[in-house]
Amino acid sequence: MRTLSKDSDFRRVYRKGKSYATSRLVIYAMKRYAKLYGAGDVRVGLSVSGKVAKAVTRNKLRRRLKEILRLDSEKLARGFDMVIVARNPSADAGYAELEGDVRYLLGKLGVSR
Repeated sequence: MRTLSKDSDFRRVYRKGKSYATSRLVIYAMKRYAKLYGAGDVRVGLSVSGKVAKAVTRNKLRRRLKEILRLDSEKLARGFDMVIVARNPSADAGYAELEGDVRYLLGKLGVSR
């Protein structure tokens, strides 16, 4: 699993990807075109706005989401770009709640095997 870093990659996923949401998270996913971008690993970008919480809480939320994805990385279909956006209620959510939301949304998007 790699990370999305370019702003253009984020914008492409927002514009062309499918999205599903819960009260705590939104996940955008887009199948990469093998000829242009390679069909290799899954690339994931995380977006946690300053409006969600203070820096310590935002970083904790990012670490939790990265760990959830790391543990489920072998179940993810290859060749996808994803962006996970944290909403305000995610700041108060526990690990198990976030994990449930991520698994539910990945299943809805058809990204998990």
